[in-house]
Amino acid sequence: MTNASRPTYRIDTPGREARASTDSAAAHFHRANALCRSQCYVDAVAGFGEALKRNPRFPEAYLNLGGALLELGETTGAAACFQQALCLRPDFAEASFNLGNLARDQDRPDDAVAHYRRAVAVRPEFAEAHNNLGIVLQQRDRLDEAITCYRRAIELRPDNIAAFRNLGYALGQLGHLSEAITAFRKALELQPHDADLHYRLGNLYKSEQRFDKAIAAYRQAIALVPEDRRAHYDLGNALKSRGDHEAARLCYERVLQLDPEDSAAWISLGNVLKTQDRLSEAATAYRRVLNSQPNCSVWELWIASLCPTVFGSMAELDAYRGRLAGDIERISRIGVRLDAEAVTTAGCVPPYNLQFHGRDDRPLKESFAELFRDCFPQQDPPVNTGRPRVGFVVTDTHEGPFLRYLWRVVQRLNSELFETVIFCSRMGERRIRGRVSGRVPRLVVLPSRLHEMVTVLREVRCDVLYHWEVGSDVNNYFLPFFRAAPVQCTGAGLPETSGIRQMDYFLSTDSIEPVDAERHYTERLIRGRGLLTGQEPLSLPASPKDRTDFGLRGDEHVYFCPQKLEKIHPDFDRLLAEILRRDPQGRIVLAEDKFGYAAVKLKARLANSLPDVVDRILFVPRLSMDDYTSLLLTADVLLDTIHYGGGMTAFDGFSLHKPIVTLPGEFVRGRYTAGLYRTLGITEPIVATPEEYVSVAVRLGTNRDVCASLGRRIREHCHLLFDVARSVHEYEELFERLIAEARG
Repeated sequence: MTNASRPTYRIDTPGREARASTDSAAAHFHRANALCRSQCYVDAVAGFGEALKRNPRFPEAYLNLGGALLELGETTGAAACFQQALCLRPDFAEASFNLGNLARDQDRPDDAVAHYRRAVAVRPEFAEAHNNLGIVLQQRDRLDEAITCYRRAIELRPDNIAAFRNLGYALGQLGHLSEAITAFRKALELQPHDADLHYRLGNLYKSEQRFDKAIAAYRQAIALVPEDRRAHYDLGNALKSRGDHEAARLCYERVLQLDPEDSAAWISLGNVLKTQDRLSEAATAYRRVLNSQPNCSVWELWIASLCPTVFGSMAELDAYRGRLAGDIERISRIGVRLDAEAVTTAGCVPPYNLQFHGRDDRPLKESFAELFRDCFPQQDPPVNTGRPRVGFVVTDTHEGPFLRYLWRVVQRLNSELFETVIFCSRMGERRIRGRVSGRVPRLVVLPSRLHEMVTVLREVRCDVLYHWEVGSDVNNYFLPFFRAAPVQCTGAGLPETSGIRQMDYFLSTDSIEPVDAERHYTERLIRGRGLLTGQEPLSLPASPKDRTDFGLRGDEHVYFCPQKLEKIHPDFDRLLAEILRRDPQGRIVLAEDKFGYAAVKLKARLANSLPDVVDRILFVPRLSMDDYTSLLLTADVLLDTIHYGGGMTAFDGFSLHKPIVTLPGEFVRGRYTAGLYRTLGITEPIVATPEEYVSVAVRLGTNRDVCASLGRRIREHCHLLFDVARSVHEYEELFERLIAEARG
């Protein structure tokens, strides 16, 4: 929201020529000005008319008459007066300024720019004209020129609040957030009680992820205007981003007290309740949206897709999946209407936690994607006839795993074979540049809304798009539907089928996939010879912690399961119980989730499923990277979860030469650790049954010689897991093959 300077410009004193011509014209002019100040515009119009009867060549009277007519809504007459003033005095900057304002209000930007430029040409010190010229240029996305205008207006008038405010808006649009913050802070020094400025400053701090400052700014805006729903809403968003979900919930509820029909607040309330695992309350919030939206089926899908992080039993898990399948079938009969512009706020993705259930997700994922089959226009993919190009799509907040898994590969891809492009958010670009060194491929910033992302992807014209994750957020789930490249593929970022018919390939590893893996994918499966990753060995902390720092005794046998708690499947409870029963000195260590919601539910389940040994399961608070590494080092044995095992954690454990017990599952997501063992040429810790899992774990945990011997073998061969050159070569071969297909 830009701030224009004075909608009209009046002159209080007639020019020398007008004063010299007749005293009566000047007298009527002054009386009419006084009437304008009293807002008696009808009488003022008559007064300026009298002045012009006595002196028809009175440019100041025409200017002010135009201003009075404008106040009365007579824009045509006002424009004629301003033009006449300009005819009488071609260097009349104020007349050009007023004509520029009229043109801007009438959506004639080219005319507005011309008038403002004329005003500053004849009067370079005209600060208001510089400011308003900047506004029109900004509205036409000529942001650099607009910023120059605002800076000039501020230079001429250092107390120009409007120019500081507009400068902040323009800098923010360009992503120059620190400079935008400085501009808003300058404006607040001049006008400290402006609630809107505090609110917009909060938005900038939030964009920079400086959430404490954002929260303080929003609270200041609310202190000035307690009924400001925007400030309450965005305060809730900032609190949620900082992890204070309960305070965020209260903010959304305050918005709904002010406006019970605010759909965005109901959605955000539902989302924060979902994060807190209060799913029945989240469903209630979403139902309020359902009742107010024309496309009810999308919101029914949101409600059906609410999936617990931790299930109390297998019966609960299977009952949920059965209900979900039934709901998808029912909703498919109703049909879903969703356009690209609505996806960012209303789009629903398959439940993220399906992958942890140990079941074949292809039927659910495929039927879920089919709900949206007819929602989006199916354009032919853009054709690239120039230099071959491969793009990696990494949506906001998912840069960390991408950098860890693929960055060393992406950096080394041969630029003579094809150009590499990484598509990311604006904050993602900053994260990437802040975390990496060496050559950085071309980074293209994606807008925040999905339909705009599609436009950018199509404009770059990639032959192949590799979607790093598909289904971890709304944007990365729906982007493949638009086929922004002739060939689309995905892989280990989210290791199961997308279910989306527009996704052509899933890139995987032969040593990890089961023999009949093709049936698990709607995509065509490509089995790589190597691991297709660029992992680095884990770095040791400067001062590793020992067991006592985690509340463990030196004589205990420590079994550390470093997986997310979502992976602790009900089937795994029995294995944990048997390990502890067979090893009285055993202690199992689990790390709590970020906010502790999953830990509360898992602790309750374990207390019910293995009550006799639950006291020897230690939950440690969420671990920093150094603490995580220290705990890996201090553990005797690492336990791989079943159905969905370790990926990056397996690389970490092996880089520290730690034995990992693993029971490969039916699907790729439960087979990574076994695949890494096969790469190492080691097979003994790969077990075939739950009973064997327990036996091998206890043997390694209780026999230090056996454990140390396995650790030495891992040390001898673990360099094979980190052979980035092999992965680079294989990706180059794969992408050349896919580029050829795209161009064929």
